[in-house]
Amino acid sequence: MPQRSLAILAFCCAASHAAAGLFFFFDPTRHLEAGSAAYWQLLAQQPWGRQAFLCAFAFTGVFALGLMQPMRLMAHRESWVGHWLALLAMLGHAVNAVSYFRLLAGESRRAVAYAEGDAATQAAIRSFTLVLDPQGWLVFGAVGAFVLWANLAALRRASWHRGVAVLGCAMALAYAAAWAGLLFGIPSLITIAAGAGAVVLAPLWWLAMGLRWLKAPVALASSRG
Repeated sequence: MPQRSLAILAFCCAASHAAAGLFFFFDPTRHLEAGSAAYWQLLAQQPWGRQAFLCAFAFTGVFALGLMQPMRLMAHRESWVGHWLALLAMLGHAVNAVSYFRLLAGESRRAVAYAEGDAATQAAIRSFTLVLDPQGWLVFGAVGAFVLWANLAALRRASWHRGVAVLGCAMALAYAAAWAGLLFGIPSLITIAAGAGAVVLAPLWWLAMGLRWLKAPVALASSRG
């Protein structure tokens, strides 16, 4: 893929992460207990903040999907660990996109069915989720592990600027915070990850990576040794 195309994808990643982080704070459902009656009633109304967040977050996966292997080649071409983590990250981004497009299309209809259903219907709806990775093992865990590996490799091999690599490591910590928040049911960690990671760190890091691809020639097919 031409480096200009990689740069454009990186800039799109920056924009979609910023939009997802911003719209997260306009999602009125984040203040409600998931599964409560008020939560389902609000989902059925399709609040614009929720819809915008779902759409923006889905596109973070779409845009990032095409950048994992080029980033791996630039960080450390020969590393089998990097290749494996890049594949897991691609899977995580794909799961992210599918999950949030599913939510965008079906969440409100599911909420309406819950609000109008009897106790048995409500119990059945509560028993499953439209999200394919509800604990974030792939979406946050695998993606965060690859981001951490790529930036640590870049620090060791000077694959890109040291400051960008440090920023990327900080972004990986934000992924870890989001994963821990989902895994252990700690909403404050998810809020911190959205504020620090999606609004600040991820847009800056993807912007820097886009500029790297746009301005500096990178021999993706070769190694620095």
